[in-house]
Amino acid sequence: MNLFVYKLLQVGFDTQTYNWFISSASDYAISKICCSNSYLGKCNALYTDALLKKCCKNVYHYLYDKSDITTNKFGKPYFKSNSIFFNISHSGRYAALAVSQYPVGVDVEDNVKMIDKRVINVIDKKDSNIEDNSAFKILKLWTAKESFLKGLGVGMTYPVDRVSYIEENNTISIKNRVKNIWSVTQIFSNKYVVSVASPKAIGIQFHLIKRLDGLIN
Repeated sequence: MNLFVYKLLQVGFDTQTYNWFISSASDYAISKICCSNSYLGKCNALYTDALLKKCCKNVYHYLYDKSDITTNKFGKPYFKSNSIFFNISHSGRYAALAVSQYPVGVDVEDNVKMIDKRVINVIDKKDSNIEDNSAFKILKLWTAKESFLKGLGVGMTYPVDRVSYIEENNTISIKNRVKNIWSVTQIFSNKYVVSVASPKAIGIQFHLIKRLDGLIN
């Protein structure tokens, strides 16, 4: 599995660079651009699309067609003609992209982002992982649960408080169900928390992307 974490662009592309990205963008990326009212948001959608394409080509030897990405009824994107799985997340200043040969879900949270009442209210108060209510522990638990639900393909349409995460062995599942137990890997710093969920406990190749170099070639 490959996990990319990168800072979202703070300044949009110049016209020439924007046109280059547009020329090779997937139909899925174009649909995201059409839904964005922000030029910066459009640039970040193109940036992520290019990163996904480069990973699929260089790591999995798969060059997908522009129309090969579609979404399920909950909005999760997937490849129509290949068994490579991917998932995207963004929060505040950061974004994460996970690409794997197994189903995968990823969630990143910017550590400077405020923990709002919406997050606290949907997390089970009995969960020992947040007994001290620290923002860091809440983010760890939140990202674990959200990455799992995104991996299942249902996203936040499923009640988060019905998901059980056991930090001691990094497993996560729907409460009271012995089947469909997934593994969670977490990476964190003083700037972000990232959780990656997959039904297979496999190694992760971590990439911290700092520059656009290599995407345009």
